[in-house]
Amino acid sequence: ATLEAYYRANAARFGQDAALSFAQVLLPANTGPAEVQAVKAKLEQGADPAGLNASSLLPPKVEAMAAPAVERVFGQGFGGEVAALPLARWSGPVHSGFGTHLVRLEGRQEGILPPLEKVRARVLADWRADQARKMRKAHIANLLRPYTLELPEISDAARP
Repeated sequence: ATLEAYYRANAARFGQDAALSFAQVLLPANTGPAEVQAVKAKLEQGADPAGLNASSLLPPKVEAMAAPAVERVFGQGFGGEVAALPLARWSGPVHSGFGTHLVRLEGRQEGILPPLEKVRARVLADWRADQARKMRKAHIANLLRPYTLELPEISDAARP
């Protein structure tokens, strides 16, 4: 019961993150609304996203990337915007740390919390480490309890 309670309280540490699969085209800087629509039209007609990407090292397709990794690669907020897009349709513009993108969300996997039995060894190891930290902290506090630290007052003239 103790391990189950610890597992539930720390579910974020043991769960599998949500994942996103998408295609993206990074648009050139200062692309106007008419140009965005023109690129979107080409994509909707089947143009290869790789051929339309502005000079970029970003991949034209991302397969099942964990949502936190999408945020790290593309910048804060990008993953959330992409996750909210409709499936299988070019959408955008979506802004990232690299610029403006057109994005086609191809798949979205929800995060899952595996059954405790699948991750029991890891949960037990983490619980033991947390218990050891708590015990160590309590022991140090107990050792220091009888002592009081008094620092001498430093005059303004003595300060560096």
